[in-house]
Amino acid sequence: FQETLQQNYFPELPDGEQRIILKLLRQLNRQRRDGLCSLQQLLKSDRYYQLKKAYTTWLKNPSYALNGASEFSFLAPDLLLPTFSLVLQHPGWFVAVKFLDMDQPLPLESIPIDILQAEEPVWHDLRKRIKQLRYQLTLLSPYLTSAQETLNPIATSLKEAQEILGHLQDRSVMRDLLLKFLRQKGLKPQALTIAFAQLDRE
Repeated sequence: FQETLQQNYFPELPDGEQRIILKLLRQLNRQRRDGLCSLQQLLKSDRYYQLKKAYTTWLKNPSYALNGASEFSFLAPDLLLPTFSLVLQHPGWFVAVKFLDMDQPLPLESIPIDILQAEEPVWHDLRKRIKQLRYQLTLLSPYLTSAQETLNPIATSLKEAQEILGHLQDRSVMRDLLLKFLRQKGLKPQALTIAFAQLDRE
């Protein structure tokens, strides 16, 4: 987000908004340093050491559940189908239909910005479901060789959908970040009018 703010937004903003963004960037740098310090402490902690030790011990002599000895190609479709079902039935696909009382969904770029913003949590959840399904497809594809011709185009479409939804999620997080910073400083959203307008255009 720091890079996006600095390279894509900052140069286009008026002086007053640039000053606000500079303060935010400095705050983000401090938070990043603090986060890195916390991570380094965790990786040196006894808690992390015990976790590594437990995994190493298990890997030397792994124990499985009863179905661990089953033929994996037999289990693969049953592992994949519930996730497929969750993605296909997800309410995120029907946002335009629900809000605009239409029989057919609108193209994404035709949906009004206020509807996009209202449904950001739904689309964020859909993106997570798609990501989960893509990972499962990748993991299980060696055991689903007879279905490769069907699954490959589906995986490509899922990747495209995930990228679009990821872009929306990034803009949502950016908006929340700016609003939170403005509240901390006792400023109103109007202080970053141009920045928010740029976000809405994307």
